[in-house]
Amino acid sequence: MGQYTINLRESYPVWKIGSKIDSTKEECLDYMLFIASPLLAGQATTLGVAIRRTLLESIQGTAIVAAKIYGAAHEYSTLEGIQESIHDILLNLKQVIIKNKICEFQKCLISIIGPKKVTAADIELSQNITISNPYHHIATITKPIRFQVELIINKGRGYLIQDGNDVQDGYFPVDALFNPVRNVNFSIHNLAEQQEALILEIWTNGAITPLDALRQGSENLIHLFLPPFGLEDDTYMTSLGSQDYNIHIKNSLKEKFELHSIERIEDSHLIKDQFLEYSKTPIELLELSTRPFKCLKNANIYTINDLLKLSQQDLLKISNMGPSSVKQIVEALDKRFGINLKLK
Repeated sequence: MGQYTINLRESYPVWKIGSKIDSTKEECLDYMLFIASPLLAGQATTLGVAIRRTLLESIQGTAIVAAKIYGAAHEYSTLEGIQESIHDILLNLKQVIIKNKICEFQKCLISIIGPKKVTAADIELSQNITISNPYHHIATITKPIRFQVELIINKGRGYLIQDGNDVQDGYFPVDALFNPVRNVNFSIHNLAEQQEALILEIWTNGAITPLDALRQGSENLIHLFLPPFGLEDDTYMTSLGSQDYNIHIKNSLKEKFELHSIERIEDSHLIKDQFLEYSKTPIELLELSTRPFKCLKNANIYTINDLLKLSQQDLLKISNMGPSSVKQIVEALDKRFGINLKLK
């Protein structure tokens, strides 16, 4: 086994959008796939865990927190001429998705004369507020009567569970899911030269885009790490119980160091289990142009593992795949993963 030295250097990843799916009338869910590379070994895990946690816990959103339904005696009562119970109406209001750029606290109104199906689009809003799911059902008015509801919306983080019995001034509390981020997944994929790529998938409810959520989450993380830069390279005293401790804060950025005695990995070990290693690595990491990318997708080739099962001659047999496209794929495999695709 030989030995070599790794020289540490600054390396900043490039972020790219791999794919995107926008909300529809039936499903209010935005999706984006992001790729960050190249990253040094271990950095993808650090970055992925930090971003996922801040996206699921710290992103601010807006929701309905209370509703005053005129004529309602209590949560489980009904109104004449209204098909749904008060309880069902409150549950429907809970699922209204609100885009709010400025205001934190505001009152809104629903005032409709039936017969009519009341949707989120019937909520009267200020200029700074819009509804992401305007087709969402709220109530059904079956008679020519007025259905009137006052709503209180507010900003917050996470999930707010309220006491259903805490009715103040006629307002029924509404449990609020503030976070517009519905789910976050990430995966780590090995590249050539001891580098990694991070693939990040973000789903939002349409109140903000996944890209805006990623930006807001990154900004939150930046604010967490900024304070240490204000520390001075001096000796400080801190008290813990009855004892004092000297804490010497050293500027480690000034220290130069190298890692030694790292065993060289033989090429045979890299080739071994290659299919298993790339079984979940998407071809998006190759960063191909549109033509070869679509050709691979149309041929049901979705991962690097799928691609490695073929030779260069096999690729030429794929519909609309020309020599220049095959050359681009071969070069991308070599550049990104250090893999030489077989000729035959």
